[in-house]
Formats: sequence, C-alpha cells, structure tokens
Amino acid sequence: SPISQKLEEKLVCSICLELFRVPVTLPCGHNFCK
Repeated sequence: SPISQKLEEKLVCSICLELFRVPVTLPCGHNFCK
C-alpha cells in the first residue's frame, strides 16, 4: 500500500538499503546507518 511504502522509505538506509539499526541523522536531515 502507499502508506507502507512511504514508511519503508523512511526506515531504510539509502546507502546499504537495509533497515536502520543504529541510524544517524546529519544536520541536513539525511539519515544513514552508523
């Protein structure tokens, strides 16, 4: 569903494409795994 797709986009690291375990948020608002 569109809602679950949006949620998954927020919970997946754009670098490794896995779910966040230890997310780090940069000052610009981007999130990555630690």
